[in-house]
Amino acid sequence: MAEDVEAELQNDRKAYTEVKRMLRDRDIEYSFVYPSKLRILHMGKAKSFSTPSEVKNFIDSQSKDAEASTPE
Repeated sequence: MAEDVEAELQNDRKAYTEVKRMLRDRDIEYSFVYPSKLRILHMGKAKSFSTPSEVKNFIDSQSKDAEASTPE
């Protein structure tokens, strides 16, 4: 039983592989909160996400904000 829970936890965390790379590329600190939430520290604020798609949406919104604030 414990092995099943551990395997499920590993699979849940493995789903974050792509977004963790994206966070590293942007120098955004992150960590896991048990069991499988991803916590980031961005601009002095902590944010927690329950799914990789939530993290990706956050990264995408930050990219759009950066583009909008870039002078031409």
